[in-house]
Amino acid sequence: APAMVEGGRQPLNDQRAPLADAAAAAEGLASEPERSYALLVFVTGLSLFNFGYNTASISGALLYIDLDQTDCSAEVVCLTSAFEKGCVVSSVLLGACLGALSGGPLGDRFGRSRALIYNNAFYIIGPVGMALSQSVETLAATRALTGFGVGVSSALVHLYIGESVPAARR
Repeated sequence: APAMVEGGRQPLNDQRAPLADAAAAAEGLASEPERSYALLVFVTGLSLFNFGYNTASISGALLYIDLDQTDCSAEVVCLTSAFEKGCVVSSVLLGACLGALSGGPLGDRFGRSRALIYNNAFYIIGPVGMALSQSVETLAATRALTGFGVGVSSALVHLYIGESVPAARR
């Protein structure tokens, strides 16, 4: 039975359970819920990996589509000015800003879990669109679309983990 505190009330959270779970985890005997929380945090956290990946992935592509770096006349997309280069590189960040602003309302309307699941469409459609781009404008637009997904993830992943994992496990 939980220990009673002054006035005969039970404490809000019994501190003995987390200690027992920590001891079991230290011995390699983590409970099933402990493993499922770890898996949830890992899989959900992969969405945040996409922020760094999609921000930096353009650096390798710039070697082949920037006229200053190479003769890209044979390429479908060729960046001929610093302005075009800046637009393509920064479009993912613009999309991320818009996605971060939209993430809260989307999470409130559809629920955090469902919004994050639907958000994966941006991580599929955006890169496919980038690969199939026939112009600088299309490349920048599809990078912005991917950036929107990055922003939604940045806004919702932390909330989802915070709501899904009990306070004693965080």
